[in-house]
Amino acid sequence: MSLFPKSSDASPEPVPVTEPAASSAASPPASTDGAHADGAVADWRADRVAACANGTNPMVMVELTSGWAVIGDTQFLPGYSLLISRHTDAAMLSQLPREERLQFLADLDLLALAVERACIAKDPAFRRVNIEILGNTDAYVHAHVFPRYEWEGPNAALPVWSYRDTRWVDELHEYKPGHEPLREAITAELRLLAGLPVEPEGPLAQPGDLDLVGPSSTEPAPSSPAPAATDAEPATTG
Repeated sequence: MSLFPKSSDASPEPVPVTEPAASSAASPPASTDGAHADGAVADWRADRVAACANGTNPMVMVELTSGWAVIGDTQFLPGYSLLISRHTDAAMLSQLPREERLQFLADLDLLALAVERACIAKDPAFRRVNIEILGNTDAYVHAHVFPRYEWEGPNAALPVWSYRDTRWVDELHEYKPGHEPLREAITAELRLLAGLPVEPEGPLAQPGDLDLVGPSSTEPAPSSPAPAATDAEPATTG
């Protein structure tokens, strides 16, 4: 079963856009000015790397050797994840020392495989993952892992950045509690691949700390069974 409706504002003629800041990489979407719809400022978005380091970034799934694997703020492609380097002084991959550069790529390989395994198990329409290191908007080392699905239709053959920019900022596609099972599946796969304990050793920021609006899941709610009819006569006294 698909995690998102296959007809969700699909665009047969995608409009190219540049790398948006709405990904869980650095700054919040420009249109929101770092605030949620209710006006509450999400401080952890102002410096995502520092928030990862001090444990206040609620999107962190696993801390790896080179940085942090995080779930994406937007989930119009369910399972979208990123790897954020812990080296804030490097604006591009080539500025990392070779050993640390290779470690970042090795950790990225683990994250991509974890996303692939989790998404295959959750959605039979899973197609592949796309891996990109851009940095055109957020000038520090981070990499994107995008799951791609057959239900994307014609868009499945195009780069993910070809989607309309509303996909990156629309509340419909924000990370919500309904995405937690997939997040947990990715986390479990990644911990297994990285040889980490299944359970974290200490408390982590929880996605529930995010005051996100909208439905908790994109799946239709199960209908309640109608009460069974009965021909029994009401009890009488006497």
